[in-house]
Amino acid sequence: MNQRSEQLSAHTSLALWGLVFLQIPNLSLHSIELQISAVEQVGLALLTDLAPPTDLAPPPQPVRQQEAFLHPDADPPLSTEQIYELAQAITVKVFAGNTWGSGILVDKENNTYTVLTSRHLINLGDEYHVQTLDGRVYPAQKLESWQSETNDIEVLKFQGSHASYQLASLGSLTTVNVGDMVFAAGYSFEVELSQPTDFVLTPGQVSLVLDQALEHGYRIGYTNSVAQGMSGGPLLNDHGQVIGVHGMDKYPLWGDPYIFQDGSRPPAELREQMRRLSWAIPAQILMQ
Repeated sequence: MNQRSEQLSAHTSLALWGLVFLQIPNLSLHSIELQISAVEQVGLALLTDLAPPTDLAPPPQPVRQQEAFLHPDADPPLSTEQIYELAQAITVKVFAGNTWGSGILVDKENNTYTVLTSRHLINLGDEYHVQTLDGRVYPAQKLESWQSETNDIEVLKFQGSHASYQLASLGSLTTVNVGDMVFAAGYSFEVELSQPTDFVLTPGQVSLVLDQALEHGYRIGYTNSVAQGMSGGPLLNDHGQVIGVHGMDKYPLWGDPYIFQDGSRPPAELREQMRRLSWAIPAQILMQ
């Protein structure tokens, strides 16, 4: 309402109120209130007719409260402390022969847990054990029905009847974008003995998402620094979802892992960018 309308409203109300009290003195209090209400309604109608159309505000639009629940990405990201606690809960240490790496708790049926890890780690031994966050060590076996010769992924099973362990929530590759904040987690060989734990979480960003996979299934390239022993560990987004399984470090010392599954090779400029990144296989491979 503009200044002219406000002044007209004040003058109209005062004049009409005066008529009520001066010319009809015998009215009861209840009747006066009714008269006042009627007068105010008339005054508002007059002002609406007098006000120019440009003074009318647009009607408020309805708020769709459900959208926050329909789109998980609308939820606020977790803090680094929350990501650390979650990653440590779902990450296990995987022993293969005389060495070890990392793995991810992804499923449970009755007392049988499923662990996602790296095939190149499992190929280093014939007997396997899994150590959980509480320090317990369980014998594990390869899932014989798992068939994925083209991907550096292995699936283990173990019986964990002593405790209930947290499971990872797997995210889709379609939600991964260049520039996204990500966290790589795992159990490192390189932690100093003075540290209270050999569990490591490193932050970074997604730098490449390949349209076609490299020969061992790697498609997500990220800037995080990783250490030996973290292969098989999770790559998490800032909502705590596991979007990948880490398995290839920056600047490999031998071989040429930058070959696509169809046998083609990336251009030299892209290959040099690949060498500067760590790599993960999309976790959704388990759901395919």
